[in-house]
Amino acid sequence: MNSKIKKFAKGVNFERKVVYYPEIRPGFTSWVCLWAVAGKPKEYMLSFVEMRRGNNPVFRPVPLDFFNSMNLPYKYQITLCNGEKDIISENVILHSKDNGNTWTEVGRSCDPAGQAIGFTYESMPNGDILRAVSNAYVTFTPEEEQVLIIQKSSNNGNTWEHYSTVLTGFFHFPHRLRRLKSNTLVLVSTYTESFGPWAVKKSRSVVRSEVLVDFHMSVYISGDDGINWTGPLSIFQGYDIQECDFVELPSGDLLFIESAIFSPPNIPPLRQYLYKTPYGYIPGPVMKSFHGPAPEAVVLTEEGILVGATRGCAYSCSRDYGRTWYKIDDIPNTCYQPMIKQLDDGRFIAAWHYGSDDMFEEVDQFIGIDKFNLEHNLPSDVSLTLTRDMDDSKKTYIN
Repeated sequence: MNSKIKKFAKGVNFERKVVYYPEIRPGFTSWVCLWAVAGKPKEYMLSFVEMRRGNNPVFRPVPLDFFNSMNLPYKYQITLCNGEKDIISENVILHSKDNGNTWTEVGRSCDPAGQAIGFTYESMPNGDILRAVSNAYVTFTPEEEQVLIIQKSSNNGNTWEHYSTVLTGFFHFPHRLRRLKSNTLVLVSTYTESFGPWAVKKSRSVVRSEVLVDFHMSVYISGDDGINWTGPLSIFQGYDIQECDFVELPSGDLLFIESAIFSPPNIPPLRQYLYKTPYGYIPGPVMKSFHGPAPEAVVLTEEGILVGATRGCAYSCSRDYGRTWYKIDDIPNTCYQPMIKQLDDGRFIAAWHYGSDDMFEEVDQFIGIDKFNLEHNLPSDVSLTLTRDMDDSKKTYIN
């Protein structure tokens, strides 16, 4: 490698540690969600799915016609449908009170109300936890309506209760739940028409000749801590985008980033603003990123730098709100489906699981975190603007 190649960004003081090993290995621990505890500096929570052998208390046989309509590999019957009587799928929550240095298990639950994968957890000011849940993969009959709901736990995720309904009658994949500085809650979820052997969409991923865009990336807003929601407000209009992340800008606008790993064929990674106005959030134009590895999980520093992580790839950063991205050198690639935050001491923390979307007992999975500081000398934001100027009389264009 040419040692003279300029490094625009590098990670320093890198630390990687495992924070959870399953008791029996090879274990299954997947799909983390990392969030800050409201009003408590240095406190964070981390959730993930653990599957283990045992008597499944919420087992229901998955009908063959419904499983066929899911159009997914067999392993997802276990993962998404509680589909094996001797395999338990649980949501586990860890708690750290020291900026992620040590973690303690505080919550564990087996919930029949929705899919196990959960990227949408957030704390309430009183210490309760909210999460968004879709039940699409456990609605085996036409009498069971597919819904997107909010659940609440008052005991660190050991039990959950229904809190509010966001939308009914559609298939959802909730992906992000964030609390803004104003305490407004923002939920990001894809939706499409309900699927099932009895539904208009006989298959989850059926291709219909008359449909140009099937999956819609949508935003829901709550100003009363998740009791009532407005939406869906569609973003990335005209594109089948199923996962993205976002940050809140100092102006109050929201910036949504779509990762390079989810870009439609022959289209650069996309980004879009939701402008905060007196009339609510208004979608701006759908824009493209011009250079570099747009990440799947992002955080915004007070300096205005976006720092991101992407499964199995290098960390990256941007100083122009996602127009250009630069690899963060000198630190290892992250692991699968990470989430990233910035600690109050300036370091970045990313949580992940080892492996990928694996079958049960196929890979010895575990949960880990990375921490690092960022040193950068990113190029200034450069743009070319063309203007048509008039003379002093303002009656003639001079170019």
